[in-house]
Amino acid sequence: MLHVEAVRERFVAPRVVVAHVGWTMTGALSPDGSGGNVPQRGIQTQVLTRGAGGWMIVAFQNTNSVPERVFETLGAPPK
Repeated sequence: MLHVEAVRERFVAPRVVVAHVGWTMTGALSPDGSGGNVPQRGIQTQVLTRGAGGWMIVAFQNTNSVPERVFETLGAPPK
């Protein structure tokens, strides 16, 4: 099930808007086959234009969120 959490939009022209859509989803499998009941998160970037029939998505990008990863400590920087 897909749940939209937040939508932020910005008009870049009177009939053109860029929207950032935060989402969560349960029930979908990851490419490796895992995660059916593990909530997934992500953000969509959409470009919409308004025409006679209403708003239409003309460009779309979906990015899944991944857990933050701690970087290894490499020691003190050289002086």
